[in-house]
Amino acid sequence: MRVEYADLSLIGHREDNQDRVAVAVGEHAAFLIVVDGMGGHAEGARAAEVALKSMLESFWHTPHPIFDPLGFLHLTIGRAHDEV
Repeated sequence: MRVEYADLSLIGHREDNQDRVAVAVGEHAAFLIVVDGMGGHAEGARAAEVALKSMLESFWHTPHPIFDPLGFLHLTIGRAHDEV
C-alpha cells in the first residue's frame, strides 16, 4: 500500500511543540496518528510521545487487514490512555 501524506504543526505562543504525528503503513492497512499536546502543561511532550509509541505498537501487533477498525481504535486509545 502506498500512502502520500504531509504534516504541519504550529507551535503557537509556546516554547516547545507537544504535538506529535506519525504514519504507519503496512501491506493491507494504514494508521495515521495525531496526538494533540497538553497546551503547554508540564510533561505534555512526554505524554504525547508515550501515547504515540503505544498506538504504533498496537498497530504493528494487530493482524492486517484490521476487520474491526472501531474496536481496534477503542482498545488502542484506551491502552495509550492507561500508559500515559
